[in-house]
Amino acid sequence: MSKILDYALISAFLEAARTGSLGSAAKNLGRSQPLVTHHIRRLEDILGCSLFDRSPRGATLTPQGEAFMPFAKRLLSVSDEAIRTMTRHSASNSATLRVRISEDLVGESVLKALLKKNFFHERLNWEITPAGEAPLPEAFEKGDVDIFLGDPSSDLSRANIRPTRTATVNLIWAAAPSFDLQKRPLPFALYPPGCAWRQPIIETLDKDLVEWMIAMESGSLAALQSAARSAVAVIACLQPALSSGLVALSPESFALPKPPSVQVAMYRGRQWGATPFSQQAEDFLWKLTVGSS
Repeated sequence: MSKILDYALISAFLEAARTGSLGSAAKNLGRSQPLVTHHIRRLEDILGCSLFDRSPRGATLTPQGEAFMPFAKRLLSVSDEAIRTMTRHSASNSATLRVRISEDLVGESVLKALLKKNFFHERLNWEITPAGEAPLPEAFEKGDVDIFLGDPSSDLSRANIRPTRTATVNLIWAAAPSFDLQKRPLPFALYPPGCAWRQPIIETLDKDLVEWMIAMESGSLAALQSAARSAVAVIACLQPALSSGLVALSPESFALPKPPSVQVAMYRGRQWGATPFSQQAEDFLWKLTVGSS
């Protein structure tokens, strides 16, 4: 096994140490929990020691983990500084747009449409990262994020980072074409507690659909889509996340309540200098994802 402490391993360690939870670390990093667990174990193998004591209550640093912490912070800091420095020395006629999009909004149609409109070219480089929660304010200050598109963030608001655009967007019900909508109770797959979309969905179902049940919970859009494609449950999502193998369900046709609406916001990093290409791309991304603001 290579004895290289790469960026992904260090990032997983620091985020797990900060949150005290591998699950929370995975959500914040936009990664699956098994992948973050694998990164931690690989790091422990490389260092030859255990970094965390794991329990049902979370993950706490071992003495070895505490000792490694300052090294991890220095390694990540040097890596970030190197990336920022070299990026400034890249071709002056090109620009990089660092976009983080909440996984709830990501769909195959987004990337396909960007490609069709020729927004991927030599004058504008894209770094698109599916995100869990909104990036921390420090990421905007350091220039690591140019645009975040997702739920409104109280953390960003407290740091005086205001959304440049907001919209109220209607969710849709989605299921496999073969799904039996006569099932009772009607099964739904939902995001876990803590998701801003969960409570409006539950309130809508409780108010207008008497017999329903939670068949599955997951923090991963891909997992919810898989459950729907397998005809296990109905899901609520935005139109761009309607992946292949799923169809939108008309409330009127299937005796379903009208899906609730959710708030979506776009934030721009303070260090982002707009160019004609980046502004066009940003406008198109907003319209494609949430419609006209």
